[in-house]
Amino acid sequence: MNNDSINRVEPKDVTPEIAGSVIDKDSVNPVDGSGSYSVHVELRESTGKCRISGSNSGSIGRYDFVAIYKGAVPSNPNTKYEDYFYMDGSSSKTTSLTWGTGYSAAYASYDYRLGKYVVLAKTIITG
Repeated sequence: MNNDSINRVEPKDVTPEIAGSVIDKDSVNPVDGSGSYSVHVELRESTGKCRISGSNSGSIGRYDFVAIYKGAVPSNPNTKYEDYFYMDGSSSKTTSLTWGTGYSAAYASYDYRLGKYVVLAKTIITG
């Protein structure tokens, strides 16, 4: 799988096998460390449409994405999104969704140890 095809995979389709295909697991020895970083997600109105944006002061993973949801952010963030963008070179997107009540947004990152997506930041539901 080349880098172009990897970036075309929707978040809902990223599996541990796909995510693991970008590293050689045999050449990586586990280490632990600590650090601090901040992750931010924003949902706002832009010319009548929903605009989502995200930032991360730490390392941005290949599969980190920002998504918009109807209702609350689900426990599995790579499901039920209305629109999304990967954080690889983008930091915001104006969606085709008309601004209104009942939307939320989240910044999600693929956790290689857990083998699934986790929410790093989320908004409240627009009201």
